[in-house]
Amino acid sequence: MQIPPLGRRLPAVVHDFASYLPPIDAALDSRMVQHYGLEEWSRMRRALVTPPSHTCLRVNTLKAEAKGVLKEVDAWIDDYYRERFSSTNNDDAQTEAEVRSPPPPPRPYLHPMPPLSFDTIIIPSLPPQTSHSFPLLSSSSSSSTSHPKPFTVVVDRLCGEAVLRGADVFVRGAWSASPGIHPGCRVLLLMDLHRQSQRGCLYSDYEGEALLIGQGTAVVSRTELFTATKGLGIRVTHRVGFQAPPFNGLLPGVIFPQNLPSLLVGHVLSPSAGSSVIDLCACPGGKATHLVSLMRGKGLVVACDRSRKKVKELKALSEVMGMSSCLCPLVLDSTHAVLPKTLRRARTLPSSQPPALVAATPRDKDDLHAVEGFYPETFDHVLLDPPCSALGLRPRLSVPTTASDLDAFVLFQQQFWWSAVFLLKVGGSMTYSTCTINPAENEGMVRFALDTYPCMRLVPAEPRLGKAGSKGVEGEGLTEGERGMVQVFLPGEGRREGEDRLDMSGFFVAKFEKVKSVFEEEEGKEEKEEERENMGEGEQGKR
Repeated sequence: MQIPPLGRRLPAVVHDFASYLPPIDAALDSRMVQHYGLEEWSRMRRALVTPPSHTCLRVNTLKAEAKGVLKEVDAWIDDYYRERFSSTNNDDAQTEAEVRSPPPPPRPYLHPMPPLSFDTIIIPSLPPQTSHSFPLLSSSSSSSTSHPKPFTVVVDRLCGEAVLRGADVFVRGAWSASPGIHPGCRVLLLMDLHRQSQRGCLYSDYEGEALLIGQGTAVVSRTELFTATKGLGIRVTHRVGFQAPPFNGLLPGVIFPQNLPSLLVGHVLSPSAGSSVIDLCACPGGKATHLVSLMRGKGLVVACDRSRKKVKELKALSEVMGMSSCLCPLVLDSTHAVLPKTLRRARTLPSSQPPALVAATPRDKDDLHAVEGFYPETFDHVLLDPPCSALGLRPRLSVPTTASDLDAFVLFQQQFWWSAVFLLKVGGSMTYSTCTINPAENEGMVRFALDTYPCMRLVPAEPRLGKAGSKGVEGEGLTEGERGMVQVFLPGEGRREGEDRLDMSGFFVAKFEKVKSVFEEEEGKEEKEEERENMGEGEQGKR
């Protein structure tokens, strides 16, 4: 697109959000066309660039009831939009039409379907805007001298994608900026796409490829944008796409922003109070903390991750949410979460159960339990949401993933299944989920699990989110009945199908039950091996 002259040299390329599609690996593109067809894949690619048309908040029911929180959120939204469209507080940040006739604020509501109705708040976004509605662009192109030239700030991709979901700009997200930025000045917001320039460079020296995403008001100076380690940097007043409010600092420990399909996972697993659960890939902690809420803070949720930094952040989150007594964050490689085979026969020891094992282990320098692993078949429930290609996340303004990366993710995810199956009790349940639309990581992984671990049985992933949770795709080895048991969410599908379907990100969830012990299978294999060896010896005797 052409941006009106701003008195500064522009980057090499500034894309218009309305027409932008990120480049994609040709082999990956071919695979998606093969799975979904050209028309459907083209529709999904466009949807992946845009944020969903709503925000979903999960209520921490250990601290508050959803109905009471809904009233607080509703009142906050009224106050936010009243200030947002105030003609006395806009400093020309709003369009004349918005000041003259502001749109009614969106009305949040509880999700209508139990059990989500007990902890899930949906906030519709205001209708989408384009960059043509930004007052800074219209004023800078005017011949009037009453409007100073706007400053420009470039943010990194993760920050930019968060802005499109309704967030403000925090200082850690700033990448490049014009000189002279000071608190109260108005700025255009661009999102860097490829990190070709150095962080902190002047906008006049910026040579990257960028996307125009919004405008806002600076809260700090340019110097603080790049020297401060935390804090709000720019308050966003306009953004392209759907207009969602920011929830910075609103009801800390009480609400948790979470995509609706991701929130569904906890309800599908549905652990009861007093259960023992292990989340093998827990950080940042949305699903793990949800499980604690569903268990009413009674029992044990072990939350594993290899990153000590992430686990420490999860520990801090659990303290804010009042879950420290039930949630146990661990620095643990989940592919090696089962204790060695030499200790398996000690399953009858009192310390073999996860709560006793955790309680008996010392804490390290970060006050984290130093657990090396768990005994087989000691958890009531297992949650496996492994690292994936994340092709369902929205908005996605850069897709560096290649077809070979998809193959690598499949092999990596398979490594978690051994631990998941061995740790689950007989009769226990397990959920498997991803935030990708790659069938090989979804339906293909279900097929792998059923073929590799006969002790696991696929069961319906319920509750089902109406029509939004559709059947799995064909061609990945699942039967018609098996495809009907999983739930698949395709990006943007709700907007295409009608108002009864929420506009969601891409996601997948499946549920399993363990019908027999893994040790029965091992013993059976050993018996068959001995039988084959005996038969071989008998044949040699005959000769």
